[in-house]
Amino acid sequence: MGIKNKGWHACLALMLVFVIMLSACTSNTTENSENDGQENNISAETESSEIDSNNSSDTENNVTGQNVTVTSIRWRRVVGSKIWYEVSYRFEEGEKAQEGYMDTEGNISTEEPVTLYESESSNMTILGAVDEGIYLAQEINYGIDGEAIYLGLIDNTGNWVSEKINLPEVTGVNLASVDKSAFENLGEGMLAAYWSGNKDNYLFVFDTETKKAITIPSVSRSSLDFGFHEGSMIFQQRTGGSGAGKLKDICSVDSDGTITTLPTEGNLLAVGENGFLTNSNGISFYTRIGELVWTFDDYELSDEVTPVVYGNMVFVGLIGKDSLHYIGCLSQESGTLVYEPLQLVRDSIFGHVMVTGSKFIDLLTGETLAVVEPPFDVAEIEYYDDGFFVIKDKGRESVTYRFYDENGNMVQPVLSAS
Repeated sequence: MGIKNKGWHACLALMLVFVIMLSACTSNTTENSENDGQENNISAETESSEIDSNNSSDTENNVTGQNVTVTSIRWRRVVGSKIWYEVSYRFEEGEKAQEGYMDTEGNISTEEPVTLYESESSNMTILGAVDEGIYLAQEINYGIDGEAIYLGLIDNTGNWVSEKINLPEVTGVNLASVDKSAFENLGEGMLAAYWSGNKDNYLFVFDTETKKAITIPSVSRSSLDFGFHEGSMIFQQRTGGSGAGKLKDICSVDSDGTITTLPTEGNLLAVGENGFLTNSNGISFYTRIGELVWTFDDYELSDEVTPVVYGNMVFVGLIGKDSLHYIGCLSQESGTLVYEPLQLVRDSIFGHVMVTGSKFIDLLTGETLAVVEPPFDVAEIEYYDDGFFVIKDKGRESVTYRFYDENGNMVQPVLSAS
């Protein structure tokens, strides 16, 4: 089993965290009103972007500042680079729930959020954005001379602001196009779309600062989880398209599109700020320019943990001489174990924390951060995102959630929803 950090898990985790934060804040502000006469206010303790929508700031449409309880969060919506959630809420217990829209600060509006994108072109599709005002888009044009399907960056009015890439022309496939699931935010202002055909794969990257377009052929999509760091991205080539392809060289690409093949062995496992791991000779750690630092083969590797490069450490799954599975922490500098490997609880690694059900353990030091009371089964960890653990207990008539931070502290005792 690998690290749990899937996109939809993270989304649902964030939804649930909003509910608990809103419920907790509602309770606290009610008490403050009785003691100090202060006005109630809803806010979510999340470090997210501010909402610039004029509609949501209108007093008549904004219910923030009133005693509101969110009863459900249904859909996640992306408006530019901003995130909203369709929610049901009510002012009083027993009152019929109303529909609204909540941003990542916990502000609720009755007005549906709108994007700043103003174009009415029916043949333009927005794939994603890095900030409000710059979008990665696809335009499909059909005419007497054939079809043209373009990728590129546009502004609010639908005007192209970057180089354009004609997908059928580059891929050699008629009607080649991508959908929204192809969008990749690679960090450092680099937006991309991934295309996979029967014979090859392409990554089309656009620099939102220079507006330059980069075409990278034969890319393994699993490499894209690592993104750009200080102007370069480490990836592994994969030929053969969506069919029976083969993994090839590990490469580095810079923001100018220069691709460098790195002198490495094995397949790419993980990438960090200082280097990357491959499965050569057990595991091998290389610098970002492809220099071998060390190899580790003291134990057989366990496939129950996907190796992770975290800070200046490396986490790997190991199989001991007793045939049990362990988690080991290796120094990036020397490749030696930092402390005695810990016995692994299946599917229990989250970032730099291992959760056993009764303990939160910091894998950077091997020390116990907290002892959990009452304990829970690891299988009850429903979601994990940004340092929040959501424990889901299913009862006969309700579902109870317990929230913990990455230090094992309970964020809120209980949240129950029928």
